[in-house]
Amino acid sequence: MVQQQSQLSIEYNGQKDNNEELPDIQNEVILKIAVYHPHKPDRRVREFDILGSQKLSELRDAIYCMNDFATSHDKKDGKEDGAVLNTIDKKMSASYLFIENVFYVDTRAEEAGLGAEPDYSEPIRQWVMENGRFKHEKLNKYTRQIMQNVTFEELNIRLNYPYQFLHQGDCQHVIMVHDIRMQSSQDPKKRSAYPYTTYNWQYTRYKCSMCSLYPAEFMTVNDILSGSSPCFFCQKCYGPFHFDKEGIQMFPYSVSDYLGV
Repeated sequence: MVQQQSQLSIEYNGQKDNNEELPDIQNEVILKIAVYHPHKPDRRVREFDILGSQKLSELRDAIYCMNDFATSHDKKDGKEDGAVLNTIDKKMSASYLFIENVFYVDTRAEEAGLGAEPDYSEPIRQWVMENGRFKHEKLNKYTRQIMQNVTFEELNIRLNYPYQFLHQGDCQHVIMVHDIRMQSSQDPKKRSAYPYTTYNWQYTRYKCSMCSLYPAEFMTVNDILSGSSPCFFCQKCYGPFHFDKEGIQMFPYSVSDYLGV
């Protein structure tokens, strides 16, 4: 469901903060960008209005995919005690946007002092240069740029043409720019409102696989006694199923918070 911005004014010491209503952008170019399901590329899962002056990394942060959080994918090196790379608002795990023969790679984790993330574009760029493969039809000499250093207005793009967003090793999403237009009087006037969600596919939220009563809060993988992988557990069922009376885990498995699919 599309989130609605609050219409309430904030008051401090009895005075309204009118700065919240003052526009800080005008005459901006707005792109309408759709993101598609990784396993059902004909299914649009989310659509944004984004400013031409915004960085490509701001689109990456706005894209929600459960794979960024499942089984410690939000942590450095996928370790449960690793540094946090991904939150709902900012996602710094390895990823790229592939647009018009250029790989735009996210290097913010390294900039933040968390160590370099894998560059998924490197083996592709090396492969295409071997034995002159770039000369083949539909291949090219692909280049690399830093995602967070490039704005959308710097790109040469085609409308309704499939580009690629890749993250978590092999999770691939088609992205398309469906429209490019000038800002109108009906658009949000605050830069902080963008990327502005204009469409959000209704996600399914599973109930607990054990009791079938309560919404699932945990998702387990390689959970040998559960009967399925992944398997979903509510708060009430998760503990008794996996830990003995002393609170000791009874068998190995991977678990993550369940945020819906």
